[in-house]
Amino acid sequence: GTLCIDSLLGGTNLSYKLCLVRDAVCIAHSFLDHDKCGIESAQKAELDGLLMPVDVTHTVCDGMKESEIEDLYDESLYTNMLQNKYGVSTASPKFAGKGKWSDRLRETFMHQGKIWSDQVEAKVKADVGELVEKNPGVALNAHKRSSFDALCESLKAKLKAISNSKK
Repeated sequence: GTLCIDSLLGGTNLSYKLCLVRDAVCIAHSFLDHDKCGIESAQKAELDGLLMPVDVTHTVCDGMKESEIEDLYDESLYTNMLQNKYGVSTASPKFAGKGKWSDRLRETFMHQGKIWSDQVEAKVKADVGELVEKNPGVALNAHKRSSFDALCESLKAKLKAISNSKK
């Protein structure tokens, strides 16, 4: 009846992590970005017999072809941090639009004369994650949180099923 949350550190690690969870005789549920990597990783894990559709939720945002967990967050949560720590303003027209968060932020950095790399992306995502951890009550964008709410419902259902099976 214990809930444990672990990061994949990249969607390509999904099958590996699911094998570890299975070997530990645990039940898994995956929350993946709704982008090429997240979708392909889920499909591979399903083909490998490690995952069923009921065991995965993607970060789907209405009106967006691809999205990632950062797309679910309220922009006001991290706007000041980006300005103060990186000298980048989300008021840039490059940050607006329907592209996934990291693509829009990369364009924003470059538009404002800042270097963008995999290392910068990882650091910015870690900084945003820390803000989410410190401010969970205001972290989610009210208009983009439906997939997160669906994740919560899936986890509640799994915990209830585990609890009922012990009776």
